[in-house]
Amino acid sequence: QPLEIQGTEFREKMGSDAERLVRDLPPVPQDSRVILASDIGETASPTNIGVFLLDQPRRDGKPFDRMELRIALHRFEAYERAKVFVALANYYRPERIAIDMGHAGSAVISNMLSQELFPQFAFRDQVLPVDFRKPVEMARLDKAEAMDPAERRRSMRTPSPVLVQQMLKGASTKWLRDRFYWDGLSLPNDKVIFEEFSRHRLVGVRYTDPQHTIDMLRCYAYARYDMDYRLLVPPTEVQGDAPLVFGEWVGSGTVGG
Repeated sequence: QPLEIQGTEFREKMGSDAERLVRDLPPVPQDSRVILASDIGETASPTNIGVFLLDQPRRDGKPFDRMELRIALHRFEAYERAKVFVALANYYRPERIAIDMGHAGSAVISNMLSQELFPQFAFRDQVLPVDFRKPVEMARLDKAEAMDPAERRRSMRTPSPVLVQQMLKGASTKWLRDRFYWDGLSLPNDKVIFEEFSRHRLVGVRYTDPQHTIDMLRCYAYARYDMDYRLLVPPTEVQGDAPLVFGEWVGSGTVGG
């Protein structure tokens, strides 16, 4: 079941003690590979944090990733959310902490990385800011492959590679869709997530995600990409942000695992 925490409960009942908040969370095996992924809402909006276990074994021998838990923080200030992330990192020891770099997310990241606020934080290098407005490299092609044969013969120089890029929001949608198609990601039976998927059926990547669950999953997808390929490139000439529709996600992949 998802864990829903109100800011007033965190402050009044837990004394703003993030270590106390995470103490009763389900543990994971010691050698587990973990991603923490989150889309940060403004103070009045929920912040959803997903705990993802990577490369879980399956009977057919093909590993898959599993979303173990969703934690929703309601009406938390930036510093309080940073405290929760630091406590979660200490508890789960993630390989990546992927956080959306919107206005609210940037404030949380800034707090987390502050030596003054969290001098003992040992997972600074695992913090992965996710800027959905940035292009990422999808492929690197030999320019000669794209040339007209006559042009190729006339060319006297070795062609430079052509970068095929896409804006991160569209790219992360594609990676998620691929994982569902190949049964590479298992989701819990979480009503909030599936309600958001239902709303996405009719629209593309520009849909506003009021519960911040779909962008949380996109952050996970980018963290997985960063771990597997590390092909993030600086903004150059972008091929465009082609919208990708979520309709074919629903009913795909593994759920309720």
